[in-house]
Amino acid sequence: LKLKFYWDCLGAIGAPPTASIELNSAICALNFNYSLPMVSFQEISSTCPSALSTCQGGTEPGVEEYVYIDTVSIANQCADWLFSFSECCRNPSISNLVSPSSEDLYVESLLDNTGGTCNSSPVFTSLGVPYLCDGVLTNFNFGAFDVDGDSLVFSMINSLSSGGVLITYQSPYTLADPILTTSGVAFNSTNGQMSFTPSGLQVCIVTVLVKEYR
Repeated sequence: LKLKFYWDCLGAIGAPPTASIELNSAICALNFNYSLPMVSFQEISSTCPSALSTCQGGTEPGVEEYVYIDTVSIANQCADWLFSFSECCRNPSISNLVSPSSEDLYVESLLDNTGGTCNSSPVFTSLGVPYLCDGVLTNFNFGAFDVDGDSLVFSMINSLSSGGVLITYQSPYTLADPILTTSGVAFNSTNGQMSFTPSGLQVCIVTVLVKEYR
């Protein structure tokens, strides 16, 4: 299991030293937690060389990426394994969610290990916190690929809080347009490419689901 965690350096609560992953299967009636150790971290702030980010005690926006990895052995074969991670609380600076600081961060992944076939999930290669320029056309790709060569399908989904509960978007933001733009967000379900021109200063959450098919 591999989890990437992004932390705004202005936040009062830092990245957890270990990441608690919940493993759940309704079919097999199993539920347990596993702690992933932190293996690395780095600052990914997009600042000028002469500027100091908040991660370095400066004033420019600063973000750090933390990576948690470990090998987990599962004896049971279940078609509905759900791996989930939840952490309080979301960044209060987020523009497109209602009361973001009262919502948890939540991500999940599904696994069916009943087929007896080795399979890896899609991997995101781009940094999770891009910095964009106001009024400039942006073409952003999550850089997801599957090492097994499986076909991928992308979709934008509702942001989630603890337990997979849907979070309400702050008007005028919507699921289809989670970023204020000059003419909407174009999203390609085949490769996950997003094209848009941001309008105004904002901090936005975009949640993407990737499904793989063989």
